[in-house]
Amino acid sequence: IPINTAQPIISELKQYGYVKDRAALGVSGQYIDSMTARFYGLTAGFYVYSISSQYVTAAGIQKGDVITKVDNKSVTSQSTLASAIAAKKPGDSVTLAVARATTGKTFTVTVKLLQATGKS
Repeated sequence: IPINTAQPIISELKQYGYVKDRAALGVSGQYIDSMTARFYGLTAGFYVYSISSQYVTAAGIQKGDVITKVDNKSVTSQSTLASAIAAKKPGDSVTLAVARATTGKTFTVTVKLLQATGKS
């Protein structure tokens, strides 16, 4: 990695303890493929294990929901959601399509992104 790329990151880590202007959705989870989803009676996508964002909670997303699309792009791997978030800034919003296994309901919400600080 060239020092010109690394130096600003090193400086921000020293000064703030995290890299500024990196967005986070505020959920933890894992991508589940179609075979795994079928086995558990879910929809393929990003399975939400936990939520650490008041914006996600306010949007109605719950633990156990599956995010199937982000900004109209299907979540087809772990990196799909991460890449969409990485392309945004804190304060920006993303549109998420969500499936809820307990009710079979699907819905779409818009969620504001947080500042990623590396803390849960």
